[in-house]
This record gives sequence, structure tokens and C-alpha cells, in this order.
Amino acid sequence: MKIVKNLCIGLCLLYGVQGILGQEMTAKKYENPQWYNIVHIDYLPGKFNEARTIIADYFIKANEKSGTNGPTMVLELNSGPYDIMAVWHMEEGIESMNWEMSPDNVKWRKALNEIAGTAEKAGEIMRQYQSCIASTSNQIARLR
Repeated sequence: MKIVKNLCIGLCLLYGVQGILGQEMTAKKYENPQWYNIVHIDYLPGKFNEARTIIADYFIKANEKSGTNGPTMVLELNSGPYDIMAVWHMEEGIESMNWEMSPDNVKWRKALNEIAGTAEKAGEIMRQYQSCIASTSNQIARLR
């Protein structure tokens, strides 16, 4: 009996209570959905300050120089396995996930190259930053 009850609850959640009660269902698209990319970063022990320096000296300056958006919010986490949670607003919604290299990514990288002096030096900075990271996690969310 418990299995049947759990199945009914699951179906209600899956299809919505209206569909289960026999009311006609109609397709409905979200009105002006706001999508966000949420990235959690765990830095290697002793590498957090090095990563913050790279972000301040290069990445934020590349955002400003290129006119591209940085994270909407950055939180330093005090519990759990991650050190940072950065939230980016996805201006194009989930359509932005269809880019392998977006125009903003190109502008940002060109700005980083200029700040670093050369594309090779910018690549070294990117590798140095990556060497600070133990692990990352990424989620996509919609603002309700």
C-alpha cells in the first residue's frame, strides 16, 4: 500500500495535480525566465589567496576592459566542501549553452591577453589559476 501511495505522490509531482484531477492541461512556456550558472570551487589547501590574487589582478580587470559581465554574486563559503560559489546570470538564457566559444568569451580572452602582455602569458595565468583548483561543481538554475 505504501508503494501505491508513493507512486501517486510521484505522479502528482511529475504531471501536476491539475492533470491528475482530469482538468485539461495546456502547454505553457515560462514568461521571461532568468537562468543562472552556479559554480562551486574547492581550492587546493593553501591556494585560495593565490587564486584570489589572480582573479583580482587579471580576471576582474579583463571583465572591465572587455565590457563583459562577471559573476552576479560571489560567496565565500564557510561550510561544506567548497570555498567559493559564483553565480553568473545567463543573459541569453539556456541558449548561451549552445556556444563552444561565445563572443563574450572571445572579447574577455582578448582583454586578458592585452592585460597579461601576450596570449602565451595569458595562457600561463590561466594554467596557474587552474593549478589552484582541487574540484568544481556546476549547476544551472532558473529564478522563480
